[in-house]
Amino acid sequence: HHDRMASMSALVSANGRKISLNLINAGNCFGEVNMIDNRERTASAVAIEPTSLQPIGRSTFFAAARLCPDLAITIAEILCERVRWVSDSVEDYALLSLDRRLARRLLLLHDQFSGPDGAIEIAQSDLADFAGATRESTNKILMHWKSLGLISLKRRAIHLTDRARLDQIAYEIGSS
Repeated sequence: HHDRMASMSALVSANGRKISLNLINAGNCFGEVNMIDNRERTASAVAIEPTSLQPIGRSTFFAAARLCPDLAITIAEILCERVRWVSDSVEDYALLSLDRRLARRLLLLHDQFSGPDGAIEIAQSDLADFAGATRESTNKILMHWKSLGLISLKRRAIHLTDRARLDQIAYEIGSS
């Protein structure tokens, strides 16, 4: 059993379109960029289920980092991981078809956040945001995959029934 999804960070464009960049599970951190540079946030975080947070202020972090340099190294590693994730996501949004992006996101969600029954508890609108798509286009693909037996759908839950085929859709070489 994986830790449940705690929050989601998202960018909202000037026209109000939301793109979810990351899902963060219990025990992880977010907001580290603002904590370090003290400038405007790069994204917003929205809890998608009941969540407890422990805020850490800039002065507290820097005092702790001076006492424990490994803390600064850990934050640097987290920042590098996030930069790579955002870079990969931008590449996916720019180059991959929606069905491929959606399959990759479902596999990621399954591996990191599925419940004991293997179900991914997520609203289709949140999944659409995570794949950089509209809810309507996401629903159309999900319904098609359901008709092919690749997934089963319940209210706010998706179960992968043919992971091998979803892997093929997500990562098949030579197609986008």
